[in-house]
Amino acid sequence: MSLSSSRSSSQQSRRSNLSDDSEVEQIQLLTLQPKHHNPPPQRVVSNRKQSLTPDIIWSDPVPRCFLYSCLGILLLILIVTVHDYIIPDYMHVADHAQQHSSNSDNPHIIWFILDDLGQSDFSYHGAEFETPHIDAVASTAIEMVHHYVSPICSATRSSLLTGRFAWKMGLQGVLMDYVHPSTISHIPVKYDTIGHHLQRIGYDTRLYGKWHVGYSKASYTPTQRGFNTHIGYYQYAIDPFTKRNVDAWAEGHDWFVNGEYSVNEEYASDVLLDTILSDLDAYKQGDDPLFMYIALSNPHFPVVVPETFKEQQMSACSHIASELRQTYCLSVRYLDMAIGAVMSKLREKGLYDNSVVALAADNGPQLLNYCNTPGQHIAAGSAYPYRGGKYTLFQGGVQTPAFLTGGVIDEQYRGMKSNQVIHAVDWLPTLLHFTTFYDEGYELNVEDTDGVDLFDDILLHTMQSGTTKEASSSSSSMTSLFFFL
Repeated sequence: MSLSSSRSSSQQSRRSNLSDDSEVEQIQLLTLQPKHHNPPPQRVVSNRKQSLTPDIIWSDPVPRCFLYSCLGILLLILIVTVHDYIIPDYMHVADHAQQHSSNSDNPHIIWFILDDLGQSDFSYHGAEFETPHIDAVASTAIEMVHHYVSPICSATRSSLLTGRFAWKMGLQGVLMDYVHPSTISHIPVKYDTIGHHLQRIGYDTRLYGKWHVGYSKASYTPTQRGFNTHIGYYQYAIDPFTKRNVDAWAEGHDWFVNGEYSVNEEYASDVLLDTILSDLDAYKQGDDPLFMYIALSNPHFPVVVPETFKEQQMSACSHIASELRQTYCLSVRYLDMAIGAVMSKLREKGLYDNSVVALAADNGPQLLNYCNTPGQHIAAGSAYPYRGGKYTLFQGGVQTPAFLTGGVIDEQYRGMKSNQVIHAVDWLPTLLHFTTFYDEGYELNVEDTDGVDLFDDILLHTMQSGTTKEASSSSSSMTSLFFFL
């Protein structure tokens, strides 16, 4: 009996212990306390100074992002304020139009900037379609067979206007240092343009068409950069009817008259040509000599012409196998017609005999759909016999057509070719040679000008070539072969 009683008391004590353990576990579960836990750590004291901003502001990403955004906006406002009001260079825009002294001895200067026209995009150079007016100009001109430029628009145009290499102005590239919509790239205002120089000696300076060397402030635009008047667009390409930007900001309209936005849905080159012819009609003997910088969009993309012009001219292009080349042919034919109309008006008004007429292409032709926007960034230009085209550093991208003619060019030089190498930067000092700029004591700032006056060299090398067009063409081809090798 004693053994059984001891067993029973032992079982009862075990049950009691189990019951106690169960109760403890239930309490631990209810209080979410682990059965075996480490003691709570002591409070860690940070050496960092306490911030007045509640910790929740910096721990929560939403208010933190909001605060950073506000700081970014404030910084942007500060930069814009400095850009507009503090930096002295941007505040100094001289009124060159009131600094001139008129001189009737100066010839009129008519300068056609040919947008993306290739070496074989007109019949004088062997195109498969006729361009009679360009051919007529070329046949009575000095042709610069070694004319070099940058491979893109704004780089070349900035050099043409200032005589300065584009890379020295930050305009040599195709990204932020290229004048695209939404960028602030521009010709630095410390550089005078050819318009400024000509205004000083009494020229009435006028710009028709494409600017493409800065627009984000009024002081970067033509009427504050040496031109008395401007009609046209600031960017590199627009729809010629709606005037909307191509690519970025497609809904943004880009058509301005003397710095004021203008609504216009007529074909852009029609508007420009009508304005040019009207200005020539309005010119009277005794008025200030004219400087007309003519930058039509043809044949730059988008390659479009009015339907009426297409119907009238399609027979001149229909024999071409490629439809894209047919469309390109029509655009070049429009350019040809426009050049012919201006030349005829100069003669009609008796202005041609006292005029210098220059033609220069800004870069090689558009060849392929580089930007993957069919119908807009595609053009069927030709740089034959050279390799490459626009955007490339091959000969076809940087060696472009250039001619110098007009009544002031001596007849003995007309229809000849000059082997003198000329770059875009050389146009400004060379064109000034035809005027009284140097005779009146003005000089170009050698620190800000890379170009060289090549007037005498062009004539000298034309004389030395002393060749027919065929022989000179052969010489040019051999020179091109040398460059390829």
